[in-house]
Amino acid sequence: MGDFNLPLMNWDQCSLPVHPPNGAYSKLMVFIETNFLSQMVTKPTRGNSVLDLVLTNCTQNILDSDTENTKLSDHMIVTCLLGYNPTSPNQPTRPAHDPFSFRARNYHKADLESLNRDLGEVDWHLLKELCDEDVDWDGTKFKDLIVLTVLQLTIIHSPMKAPETATKKSKIDRELASLKMKKRKINSKIRELRILNPLSRNLAKLEQNSSLIAYEIKEVIDNNLHQKELAAVSTVKSNPKFFYSYAKRLAKTKSTVAPLRATDGTLTNDPREKAELLQAQYKGVFSDPSKADLEASTSQVVPCLSPELSGFEFTIEDIKDAIKELDPYSATPDGDIPAKILCSCKDSLATPLWLLWKDSFSRGVIPSDLKLQYITPIFKKGNKTDPANYRPVSLTSHLVKIFERVMRKHLVQHLEDNNILPDSQHGFRSKRSCLDERKRSRRHLPRLQQGVRQSTVDHQVLLAKLKMYGIKGKVFDWIKAFLMNRKQTVVVDGEKSSFQDVKSGVPQGTVLGPVFFILYIIDMIKSAKNSKALTFADDTKLMKIIKELLCKALLEADLNGIIQWSIANNMLLHEDKFVVMNYCLSAWSSLREMPFSGEGRQYFTTEGKIMCSPHVTRDLGVYLSDDCSWTYHISLMTSDARRMASWVLGAFKD
Repeated sequence: MGDFNLPLMNWDQCSLPVHPPNGAYSKLMVFIETNFLSQMVTKPTRGNSVLDLVLTNCTQNILDSDTENTKLSDHMIVTCLLGYNPTSPNQPTRPAHDPFSFRARNYHKADLESLNRDLGEVDWHLLKELCDEDVDWDGTKFKDLIVLTVLQLTIIHSPMKAPETATKKSKIDRELASLKMKKRKINSKIRELRILNPLSRNLAKLEQNSSLIAYEIKEVIDNNLHQKELAAVSTVKSNPKFFYSYAKRLAKTKSTVAPLRATDGTLTNDPREKAELLQAQYKGVFSDPSKADLEASTSQVVPCLSPELSGFEFTIEDIKDAIKELDPYSATPDGDIPAKILCSCKDSLATPLWLLWKDSFSRGVIPSDLKLQYITPIFKKGNKTDPANYRPVSLTSHLVKIFERVMRKHLVQHLEDNNILPDSQHGFRSKRSCLDERKRSRRHLPRLQQGVRQSTVDHQVLLAKLKMYGIKGKVFDWIKAFLMNRKQTVVVDGEKSSFQDVKSGVPQGTVLGPVFFILYIIDMIKSAKNSKALTFADDTKLMKIIKELLCKALLEADLNGIIQWSIANNMLLHEDKFVVMNYCLSAWSSLREMPFSGEGRQYFTTEGKIMCSPHVTRDLGVYLSDDCSWTYHISLMTSDARRMASWVLGAFKD
């Protein structure tokens, strides 16, 4: 860190100026690229230039940087907030797992063949009959009995989980202890000889033996580390979680959530307090169900006149096919059957799951604990101490996801067969239709982009639209039970927040959630009567070629129409994410002097707010520039690669 005095450097793109005045610019860039460094100061430190820099190859340790005026200099003071306390680097420990739980067992090294065989010998029909005697049947008892049976057999056929592999660790410890003991004895003899007989011929030999043993100790440690690195690298494709968990052991910042700033401005690093702050943030974006106007929200929905989807039959083979789609290394909530066991024992577990979901589908009831959502906060961008900059990623039970996949298969087939999904929607459709429509979407350049808060989807409005799309009977009843009475908790470093009711939104982390969302916004596109509208899930674009002021007014009217649609549907639009991109298709000066150029290219929301008009915006992972250049996108991709390389190379010796 320091005053580098390179005012022409482009730190937004981490690139050299077009015409560098001296060789210092290129030398610094070579130094940055060679050492995988990133520049953390984003605000000017003197005038309009960033002269004082903080370069690091451990970006995960710096949460935020800021500048402030000082009387000591004409430069600004640069302040960096670290993700750990250098004077007290101890990280909070995670709570211990219940020894009689799935998390306490190393089921990846279980005898899966024996486990599958024993599960196949269980009389699931008899167990189900015992649970059917309950008058208030909701499937919870039978579901708990399935999980308990699998847990008991997993405990029998799998070893306890340990911080390290117990056998290898004890073997290495014994070898190192023996070598260190030899080295201590030799060093003791060396000290005695230096006092009693410093001219002894054995002194040089003993010193050589001590050096050889020290080298042997180093080799044992290096070989052990090398074996661990090989194990992590060999599983990076099949089980990336193991790779990242190994690398994170050496990190100074263990927690994925930085110290958060409360409403009073104080920072807290307590996991429980951070979980509650994030829970309050996520709860605050729910829409008010009492404001729903079903008549206004369904006024533009075209009822489905084709055969309705009221029920379907599914078999044990359908359950097996759904289990095959699971990732065996995907995370599971506490108390849920791990995906590894479900995938490895699908032939034995398909029968009880078929019995469970057959009754659940016919009765329209879902076990309440299968509707719990465990939220993991993932940092997006900006200040890491702001709870609003963490995206909620929901973790739900794999047991309900299995039947969701069965339901989605029939639901999407119904939508595609009856042409309910518009051609402008490209997300979560069949592969063939997505490819066909993706080719058509490349013809238009000008675009308006707006963001939607999926957490504000009104459940009553969604259910009313599902009925109009021909989804009725058992299918509708099960979906209603799936949506209603859900609860969520935020998990930070193993600590959970209090449970809160999910008042609105499509269930995150579920298989059916994205399908429900695109059904909710189908009629939104009809509000754009004068522009080309395209959507990919919740990412929507309005596009129109602007040849005169009337074209601009029509595009503005379509934007206002979508905002009015959101009000009628009780859905909050994320207006801070509204951007307008202007592409000039001609460089003629006469065109740039037309009335619709300059200030005439500004667009306003219904509240009179001017839409942001950046030179670069992010669209489905790609950074688009208004000059049709890919320079900014390439620079960001290389910067991300540089940060990833510095993190990996900082954790691995080889």
